[in-house]
Amino acid sequence: MALGVLAIYFYTVVILGFGGLVLLYFVKNEKVKNILFYFLTALGLFMSFQGFISVPTNDIIGKVILAIAGLFGLAGIVLKVKLKKYNIAYIFLAICVIVPILKIFII
Repeated sequence: MALGVLAIYFYTVVILGFGGLVLLYFVKNEKVKNILFYFLTALGLFMSFQGFISVPTNDIIGKVILAIAGLFGLAGIVLKVKLKKYNIAYIFLAICVIVPILKIFII
């Protein structure tokens, strides 16, 4: 039963993450892009935090990788809001979403 719930969680996160990133790069409407950007940032930060607390204590490299991925999400917000560097912010957001998916479920 628990593995089924984890499978549903995994598929949901992958679809929301990768689907949201594809939409972020192809949608032209700025309002929709802003909504997607903040939703994906929250999703990436949540996955980084969840991965950080679920990785075993002796896997220090894994914890550092997930912490840095979360910092990329926060840096993306700063780049977008304060510095108006949209393309770099979107790249940082992609790193913030993709790295936790790979670290938690594949690596």
